[in-house]
Amino acid sequence: MLGLLVAAQPAGAEDLLQVFRDAQRYDATYSAARNNLAAGRERLPQGRALILPTLNLSANATRQRIETESRDVTITPSFIRNPDSTGYTLTLTQPLFRAQNWWQYQQGEYQVRQAEATFGQATHDLVAAGALTRFMASLLSNVAPRDPITFGLVAMVLATVAIAATLIPARRAMRVNP
Repeated sequence: MLGLLVAAQPAGAEDLLQVFRDAQRYDATYSAARNNLAAGRERLPQGRALILPTLNLSANATRQRIETESRDVTITPSFIRNPDSTGYTLTLTQPLFRAQNWWQYQQGEYQVRQAEATFGQATHDLVAAGALTRFMASLLSNVAPRDPITFGLVAMVLATVAIAATLIPARRAMRVNP
């Protein structure tokens, strides 16, 4: 408790925009909504790939060197050959209409809308939390952000409530006969 009183020093004021940016950076709910939005937006290209045609190009090249030395040149001459082969394949595939692919694409659109709504709600929650924090701070007049007396009193009140919340049910439990 004494450590809290010693560690508490006056804090510098921050503007609302900086508080909002810090909240965006460190709030777990907002980060989860932002990452879900990015993942949800990837569903559209994945679903679209199932219903659009695909074009594939593949190529190969083979180079060989065949060298034969004969022991008797009069019967079989020595020779060197370099047969080369190359090949190219271009494939265009248009999938037939498959209802499940179309439904998966539609589901991706709905998931993007849901992710955007969740992200918007998380943004509104951050703004509301910042405004509510400022409003509550205005209700506490004559209290500094790091007031040691206020921190000490709040810590004592919370400790008292915690002890009472555990002590009362423990006493009731001790009165019951086994």
